[in-house]
Amino acid sequence: MKIISHPSYAGGSAIQVLEIFGEIIGQEVFELEWYLYTCLDEGRYNLLIDLRQVKKIDGLGIQIFKNVISRGMQIRLFNVGPDIQRMLRISGNADFVKIYYETDCDQVISSFKKDIEEKKRIINGNIIKRCYPRIHTFFQASFQSHAGNSSTISCRANIINLSEGGVFAEILTAIDAKSGEIVRCADIEGQGLRNFEFSLNDSSETVKAQGQCVREIMNGHKAYAGIQFQDMEQEGKDKVQAYIRKAILVKD
Repeated sequence: MKIISHPSYAGGSAIQVLEIFGEIIGQEVFELEWYLYTCLDEGRYNLLIDLRQVKKIDGLGIQIFKNVISRGMQIRLFNVGPDIQRMLRISGNADFVKIYYETDCDQVISSFKKDIEEKKRIINGNIIKRCYPRIHTFFQASFQSHAGNSSTISCRANIINLSEGGVFAEILTAIDAKSGEIVRCADIEGQGLRNFEFSLNDSSETVKAQGQCVREIMNGHKAYAGIQFQDMEQEGKDKVQAYIRKAILVKD
């Protein structure tokens, strides 16, 4: 995926125009998520997104847009192709974001400015920034949850990004502890997750915590979970904090 940011357009409220090249599906989605949350953290709340070069979007891609909009960001789409419009309708998400059907960028910017000015007071009071910076990772993790029949499910996952407060993870396998069968890890939002464990950078030292699933996304047969740390010992917190700070310094 390639994202090109055009200079902000001055006015009552700054607007940033983004051109996206590629497909908003699978692992590509996380590059877009990173960019959108960076905009949020840096105070760039008004994004006009040109999808002329995007042919496909999946449920995970739609959910990423919904997540940042729920935090108060103003996002508008234009040059939205018929396949993406169809996907929005099929998924029941056609109304969560406004689509402009004009193709002239200046005209779309003008329409967006009017929207912003009308809602400015509301928007400025409802921005929810993230509490902690996040970094991309690919750590293995394990934890336990409960199925509807109260049996224990042992899960393995990839941690896609990490913060001091929690992780976003792709569930790889989920096994019923009683039967040993591979089961679908779903309906865990709001659940407490026991024995959440992972190692930083293939270290032999394991970080341990209890957790809670605060967000669950199903994308086809794949399950993703936003997990908030709970009851992590101070030593573990210090390790995670130090690792993240080092990663951010290296990146900068």
